[in-house]
Amino acid sequence: MLYPEDFKQKVISVLGDNETIIKGLDSGSEIIGRYLNDSSYLNISAKEIVDAFEKGDINDIYLKAKRKLIIEELYREWIDLYQCFEYEESHGEYLDSVCCNYMKLKK
Repeated sequence: MLYPEDFKQKVISVLGDNETIIKGLDSGSEIIGRYLNDSSYLNISAKEIVDAFEKGDINDIYLKAKRKLIIEELYREWIDLYQCFEYEESHGEYLDSVCCNYMKLKK
């Protein structure tokens, strides 16, 4: 599986540029989907929320929620790429225009 360059850059910007992420993206590993899924959980406790509101400082909570939304969108994009790849592998043809864009990378 090949990841589009823009997808790679978005993943790196959110998950970081550690060796495992870079290697997974460059090799087309399916583990990237797992990392995105695992990272999409919002780790904010009720205490954090209450404390932030009481202090009048909700910026940290906002940034965590914003990051979660970005990761969820990337995970949906990963699912689309993966489904396209799987469909093409099993049927020998493209699923739809998303797949056509993906398959252009292979040429």
